[in-house]
Amino acid sequence: MKVKFLELMAESGDQEMKDYDEDEDDGEFYTPGPTSLYDIRKSIAEYSLSLARTRIAKQRQLFNEVNTRNIDLETGDPLTGDRFTQILQTRRNFNDKYLKNLKLQGSQIVSGRFTSMVGISPHVSDEEGVKERIIACGSWDGKTYLMDSQLNNFAVLKGHTDKVSGLDWNPQKPNNLEQQQVATGGGEGSINIYNIPSSPSNFPQPKTENGTTVITPTHKLQHSSQPAAPTRTARIKYHQSGKFLASAHYDNTWKLWDLTKLVPSSSLLYEQEGHYTNPPFTLSWHPDGALLATGGLDGIIKIWDLRSGMNVLNFGGVLPTSGSHVDSSSLSSTSTTADKPTTTSTSTAYAHAKAIHSVKFRNNGYELISGSADSLIKVWDLRSAKPPPPPTLKQQHHSNSYSNWEMATGWGTRGSVGSTSAGFKTDVGLHTGAVTDLVLGYGGNGDDDSFFVSCGYDGVLNVVDCDSWRLLKKFDVGTKIMSCDVCFDEDGEGVKIVCGGWDRGVKLFTL
Repeated sequence: MKVKFLELMAESGDQEMKDYDEDEDDGEFYTPGPTSLYDIRKSIAEYSLSLARTRIAKQRQLFNEVNTRNIDLETGDPLTGDRFTQILQTRRNFNDKYLKNLKLQGSQIVSGRFTSMVGISPHVSDEEGVKERIIACGSWDGKTYLMDSQLNNFAVLKGHTDKVSGLDWNPQKPNNLEQQQVATGGGEGSINIYNIPSSPSNFPQPKTENGTTVITPTHKLQHSSQPAAPTRTARIKYHQSGKFLASAHYDNTWKLWDLTKLVPSSSLLYEQEGHYTNPPFTLSWHPDGALLATGGLDGIIKIWDLRSGMNVLNFGGVLPTSGSHVDSSSLSSTSTTADKPTTTSTSTAYAHAKAIHSVKFRNNGYELISGSADSLIKVWDLRSAKPPPPPTLKQQHHSNSYSNWEMATGWGTRGSVGSTSAGFKTDVGLHTGAVTDLVLGYGGNGDDDSFFVSCGYDGVLNVVDCDSWRLLKKFDVGTKIMSCDVCFDEDGEGVKIVCGGWDRGVKLFTL
């Protein structure tokens, strides 16, 4: 049964691609995937089934523990050892010990341009009892600067001719335990992969006058078929397995790369349109590894099932007036306001009003957090979402029942999540300017993401509790922040937060 299920999931998308390929209508962009895509979909399905099984088993166990409460039958008060009380107390202790005591520990100039991306290595090196993580700082000068935990710059990653617009660390170690991998995306359109030593002390001797080591890409991914006119790369994100990389681009597509075949001609598995009026900007993998969320500059969040290639959920978008249908030709980047549909109050109550800069799946598998240029952070619940009936590719292109606008935004007669508050959970309004980044923090309960960190153009860095959505700690750094990251080392310095932005530097917050 399991094998049959995997085959059906993989074949469903492929068959629709074949059906559409036979049709001569060219109304929508479509790139056939390689023959290896079938096997990739099966491997993703199998990988995700294992993770989903583990996650659901833990949630079921926790549910049973919490709902079998040890209470005093006369007073109703919890007794010693009550699991629900233990969980709450553990999280409160973590907040009090680590999060509420965070302080600015250091600040360092990175380059002569804005610091556009920051990322902390997921792997901890241990050199003579000293635990170390590498901090990567991408700059508008096209370079990525590697720093140690004292913010000393010891290496520079070169390879981009335009600003660094995406950065992510591989959660897995490639080749051997002595290496780790980081990827960067550039405004010129390329994606660079770097295999680097796990510890700063293992880097090659300096090769520049200022005492830093220069490192060139191990592999370079070029997605454009016309190198003379490439399209900008936005955010990039490694799959949990470390075998795939998803990237968002300004040609209105997101792309999936096979990192087991790091040859530009064969590593691109496929590219997918979906955000029609403005490009996708940010991405997040579901903790099981089968779903990918994309957040667009159109204010829409789309959920994609990598096992079939289908767009299975949409959150947000502009709601046309009841009964109106708008042709997609009027929704180009040069369209005037008059060309676009008027909106009702229903949409503005729940959807993001501006571009989405960051989306993150929570580890529970059913909640999604998004940050937008409208200054709001929103929490969405996949369990209450109402997915549209999945039309085939032919139906998307030829059925008079669906306008291109509806297909792009998820609004309209199909009854998707945008038409009501379905899927929307709450607003977290802690910023007064555009939210530029948010990242989940782990600690206190193993792999439980008990808090998140957000930053924005209001110059504020917030630490927020994921249980109550209340503010735990706030830092006003005095400059526009473009990116942030967080890690937790229980036997080290505890929680560590970094951020970078318009001051051309990087700031470090620890206990």
